[in-house]
Amino acid sequence: MTSTRRVLTALAVFILAAMGAAASAQQKVPFAMGVPVAPTGLADQPLGNGPFLYHTAEQQDIRVTVFTRGLEYPYSLAFLPNGDLLVTERAGRLRIIRHGVLDPHPIGGGPRSHFAGKSGSLGAASPIRREPLDLLQLQQGAPRR
Repeated sequence: MTSTRRVLTALAVFILAAMGAAASAQQKVPFAMGVPVAPTGLADQPLGNGPFLYHTAEQQDIRVTVFTRGLEYPYSLAFLPNGDLLVTERAGRLRIIRHGVLDPHPIGGGPRSHFAGKSGSLGAASPIRREPLDLLQLQQGAPRR
């Protein structure tokens, strides 16, 4: 066997071994009721008083301030033209913050959310101005069929 053939054979064996290791390293995603369940990560940790300062690798510091309390796993935000803030929660509730104060009652009439574990919820996008109506886009998770 020539030295070139030996090198190519060794390279092929190495590549096949690396591909096999990469394929076996793929994580299995757990499902609950047809919805992928996200890893827990930082979930269920109490929120401190803040503000919090985070240093990033890009040398851009991020300052996070607690804006309101009383939300259960907020997912997305949409600012309304009047400055109010719509917030969706993982369980599918749509909430509104007016003048910096969370309304204690969810906004009704939205679609039912499908969630399991730490996955699911709704998303909200900024309102679309179309005369004579203002439209709000909502996204929802649906179970796999």
